[in-house]
Amino acid sequence: MKSLLNPFGCGLSDLWGDLWNGLLTNLLWTLAVLLIIPAPPATVALFAYASQKAAGEAVDVGDFWRIFRCSWGLGWRWAAVAGAGFAVLYGDFVLTQRYAQGWGSLVNSLYIALLAAWVLLQFYTLPFLFEQEQPSLRQALRNAAVMIGRRPVYSLALLLVLAACLLVGTALFMLTFAAGALFTALAACHAVKRQLSAHSESKLSVSG
Repeated sequence: MKSLLNPFGCGLSDLWGDLWNGLLTNLLWTLAVLLIIPAPPATVALFAYASQKAAGEAVDVGDFWRIFRCSWGLGWRWAAVAGAGFAVLYGDFVLTQRYAQGWGSLVNSLYIALLAAWVLLQFYTLPFLFEQEQPSLRQALRNAAVMIGRRPVYSLALLLVLAACLLVGTALFMLTFAAGALFTALAACHAVKRQLSAHSESKLSVSG
């Protein structure tokens, strides 16, 4: 239980320790998402900011903005891969629900599980980009898949706890809107760093 809650406690500590920069960074990310086109590079920049923060480095809004300006290509490559996966799985789910007979419910359950696995994959992929020697999206996806394969129950529990935290934050004066994205990124980065530390002598590669 301690290892499960640790990323969230560390993420909250990081956020509270530099609340002003954290809130401004989260606000800029929110504005980028509302504008749609800059959303992918802003998300990459948010996770880069969180990764540096989780490593104990001093970062501010200027660092987020600098990374954002350099991340358009990487951001849209990640968005294309993530979006394609969501589109295929959700499309299959809708078609199965509409047209399948007999085994439709069972197949839909499989698609729901695959969608959850895809969400988990993205949860780990962006933190891995900044743990590798080179920001290779393919390697980050591979490393994320390896981590999920090694700790599937832990990974699923991590996602459920995150969802619960965001729901509580929404109920408490919309805190999730104010800082939820950055809190998510911090928790993901701490989770990846913690697992890499625990398996530093394993075959999990972050060489890029």
